[in-house]
Amino acid sequence: MTSIIELKKISKTFGEKKVLKNISLSIEKGECVALLGKNGAGKSTLINLILNLFYPTEGSIILAYEKKEIGFLSQRTRFPDDVTIKEMLDFVSSFSDNPLSEEEIGAILPFEKEKYNQLVATCSGGEQRLVDTCLAIINRPKLLIVDEPTASMDTSTRNHFWHLIKELKQKGTTILFTTHYVEEVDYCANRVILLDQGEIRADNTPYHLRTKSDYH
Repeated sequence: MTSIIELKKISKTFGEKKVLKNISLSIEKGECVALLGKNGAGKSTLINLILNLFYPTEGSIILAYEKKEIGFLSQRTRFPDDVTIKEMLDFVSSFSDNPLSEEEIGAILPFEKEKYNQLVATCSGGEQRLVDTCLAIINRPKLLIVDEPTASMDTSTRNHFWHLIKELKQKGTTILFTTHYVEEVDYCANRVILLDQGEIRADNTPYHLRTKSDYH
């Protein structure tokens, strides 16, 4: 197996608060890894470090892919007020040598044709999350990083989202997603990293951790 992400003794401090403490882990090519933890556990901070949005206080991070090979779905996205769905898709796809086809986009965004001319900012929260999902994978990333993906999604949209993630996993995309919902781990993760108060408390399969008290 080939390591895509490798963290060695990572710590991160903001002011006097140590948010991450001595984190070491590696993620292999093709894995779908859930980073599970309560709000404030340090999940988003760890994601931001992996994406090089800021630097660790201690330790080192090795990332096998270039920026153009990574897709990122952030926890919250603010879209411009005057841009339609189609304009947003066209703009982002223009940076890719092999963007998703119209048919592939249609499978992600099950909208009527007229809907694509709607301003993204006026769409529902769930619709915006699907648009954001499409933007994150429109360049066919080898690594997809997703932070609290199902925020603002209703049940139907959530099920559709996890179906998309399963398809990406089957195609060999390496996936890392954060969540504080235990039930979301079972959708497609083959590995769970339990983060609590900035430290890794467990790292195993969903089946193994489901039998442990610290999984609940």
